[in-house]
Amino acid sequence: MKPRVKIKRMVELSIIAALVIIIGIPAVNFGLYSWAHNRAYEKFVFPQINSQIVNLNSRLLPKYKYEFFINKARKSKEEFLLVYGNSTQFHLREQVFQKNLKCELKTFYNMSHHSIDYLDAKYFFTDISKYVGKEWTILLGIYPDMFTKLSRSATPSIDHPWNNFSLWIDNISDGNTSISSLFPRILNIEWPIKPANWFPFIRQYKDTFNLALTGKPDEYLYQDGSVQFIGADQKRHARIKNKIKLDSDNLRMIAARNMNSPFDEKLLKAFQDTINDLTQRGAKVIAYEAQLTDYLGGPRWDQPEKTRPYFEIMQTLQKKNPNFTYLKKEQTWVDLPEEVWLDGSHISFEGGEKIIENLSRIIPSDYQCSIRQSGNKT
Repeated sequence: MKPRVKIKRMVELSIIAALVIIIGIPAVNFGLYSWAHNRAYEKFVFPQINSQIVNLNSRLLPKYKYEFFINKARKSKEEFLLVYGNSTQFHLREQVFQKNLKCELKTFYNMSHHSIDYLDAKYFFTDISKYVGKEWTILLGIYPDMFTKLSRSATPSIDHPWNNFSLWIDNISDGNTSISSLFPRILNIEWPIKPANWFPFIRQYKDTFNLALTGKPDEYLYQDGSVQFIGADQKRHARIKNKIKLDSDNLRMIAARNMNSPFDEKLLKAFQDTINDLTQRGAKVIAYEAQLTDYLGGPRWDQPEKTRPYFEIMQTLQKKNPNFTYLKKEQTWVDLPEEVWLDGSHISFEGGEKIIENLSRIIPSDYQCSIRQSGNKT
């Protein structure tokens, strides 16, 4: 073989080998990786979730949290202060409300969870309707972006496709994922898994879910239903120590995406229907503007035309329904330094105390105080 031909052949073989390495190995890698994930999901994840959740429409509620709430509702003697919203309300705690009152707080529970929308909320409130009465106060954390088409498309369901299931366990230490609100005990899954751990990954799923689904809330989920994002809080302290600012560019990008999503009329209508049904049962319903950082929550507010349908719904409900109160952000947002934020929408327990102090001050005391105790301050 001539030297030139030999060199050409060597170059061709080198190119083929490089292509095998660049394309072939990752393809095999991906195939085995996907197989391991699917096996883990089919054998351990899906059956466990099915047995440990309450499925209301497309909303997945952790059974132990739901049942704990129902037990409280049954024993409440028809008095209740229920917090309902998404993960931006996880910091609302019973002991802090109580600290700000000169009376005994009504039976309290924080039933907030991730990716809430009011098509699903209707099912939840219908399911618990037999407990709701005139001594109930329901505190709803809301904001305009919660009622957009983009918000609705983010709703998880029990038929969540596997290719999106990875999103449920990504950055699990942050607490800011759908799966963490269902099972806050799932803390030791790292993502992505290393190739050497394909098969241990299946066993890890089984062991982790067996631990997570014992039905006992742990330190991440408190007895009052509030959830502390401990991993995110640790990162917050590290951020403060290293004098690192929140990623404002990323938050502004998210805000711009959210702001350009149109309102979903079905969600707004479902919200109206839910409010009307609850107040007809005698409950006092307070919808308050949940606080977001200015980076994330500010842009839509700066363009009134982007909030008009939302405001019209709130104004109509308040005008026609004496048991409904809408609290604007000028009333509910407080001055929070960047240091108390976990990210653009989640607040540390430290920052949450200021939110609760303000809410407790502006919500009528008889909405919060138990009538069982004589001498309540009203």
